[in-house]
Amino acid sequence: MLSRLRFARLAPAASIALASIAGAVPSPAHDMWILPATFAPAAGELVAVSLRVGHPGGEERVVRDGGRIVRFAALGPETLPIPGLEGQDPAGYLRPPVAGLYALVYESRPAYSELPGPRFTAYLEEEGLDAVVAWRAARGETLAAGRELYSRSLKSLIVAGDGATARDRPVGLPLELVVESDLGPRRGPRPVTLRLLYRGRPLAGALVDLRPLAGDGSASSVRSGADGRLTVELAPGAWMAAAVAMERAAGGEAERAEWRSIFATLTFELSRDDG
Repeated sequence: MLSRLRFARLAPAASIALASIAGAVPSPAHDMWILPATFAPAAGELVAVSLRVGHPGGEERVVRDGGRIVRFAALGPETLPIPGLEGQDPAGYLRPPVAGLYALVYESRPAYSELPGPRFTAYLEEEGLDAVVAWRAARGETLAAGRELYSRSLKSLIVAGDGATARDRPVGLPLELVVESDLGPRRGPRPVTLRLLYRGRPLAGALVDLRPLAGDGSASSVRSGADGRLTVELAPGAWMAAAVAMERAAGGEAERAEWRSIFATLTFELSRDDG
């Protein structure tokens, strides 16, 4: 029997959570992330907070859609809303009042997606969801359409002023990546430990992708360990980590779809010590 939770880099295809300025609908398996204008603002500096979808180096802009937002806020020394203008990019603005680390968070309401069976199966196979593929095959559903409810769980870390010693912490997102390593200045590549949490508990066996936000470097994929942790060596610069949790839909959601997924991304910057 398929265990309650499975993981995949599988994105909804019928629609995206928000409309891009370009008006195009991104293809499946594209991530969505928070992109602040700077990861290291001065205390009191106005920071534009954008949303992007696609892949680093080839992303599309995403405008603010209040109907899809459950939470869009900054959590740090103070908790602040991230206000913005409907239908506009950037999606919001933030002025961190004091120095420290702020976690910018975005949670979306679920949306529906449907993929033709072969395409759905191809994504499951590509992303290593062997148990899900087997579950569908055992029930003769390999060619059946994949109906899914999905939501976004996004996080970005900015360090305002002299707050480089602050550490990331869980902020209660449904699916959340936490940086457990120091974000302060270092020379050259360094080992960085991330932890993946689902409803506050460690998730094991999840595939986590890491890509430079500049889109000019190679990506890596690592599965989380039994404690939800993974360690990778990363060079200085801005990074995005992404993971997906997928399970059988339950309760009222099962009337709309067979599958329920949450897509999480984390963006952060590893500063360089040029001294």
